[in-house]
Amino acid sequence: MGDFICVCGIIGSGKSTLTKNLSEILGYDALYESVKDNPYLERFYDDPKKYTFTMQIWCLNKRYEHHKYATQSEKYSIQDSSFLNDIVFAKMLHRDGIFNDDDYNTYLVNFDNLKNSLIINPRIIVYLDVEPKVALERVKLRNRDCEKSLPLEYLINLKKEYEEWLESNLLKNTRVIKINWNVFNPVEDLLNLLDDHP
Repeated sequence: MGDFICVCGIIGSGKSTLTKNLSEILGYDALYESVKDNPYLERFYDDPKKYTFTMQIWCLNKRYEHHKYATQSEKYSIQDSSFLNDIVFAKMLHRDGIFNDDDYNTYLVNFDNLKNSLIINPRIIVYLDVEPKVALERVKLRNRDCEKSLPLEYLINLKKEYEEWLESNLLKNTRVIKINWNVFNPVEDLLNLLDDHP
């Protein structure tokens, strides 16, 4: 059964870059969050209320597939984002009134059913602690069309949800490493924190 690590953080925190760098150094398989093949992403940004449910269910299943692969593969893996943090987005959208009660409750049933079928959690979650303003600048620099209208408030609310998630029971069997990533640090410095990696 493969060992796996997840890199988590708000949009624009630098998850994909760190995942790539760590995977190359550690020799792990890199599992990236689906962006280009996500059929709902642009439509979600254009009309969040209409596409929140389908978008969240699609993302939930993709993250679940990655989690299952990571636990069943003979290779070690590092995942950009995590199945366990999918609920962060759902909770935020529900609190903001974008995810209606019925759809949100249906999402929660799906999340719990999938979660209960998982054998293990990631061994380590690396949480990239980044200020929303910094993350928004990074989002602008990568220049994805669907993200051009991303408001700062969205990232502020997302960071609040992540902070609550870090204290939740979902992570009770996982070591969480929270690092300040407002400035990109040498990956080698992070390796010192992953001192028990295989």
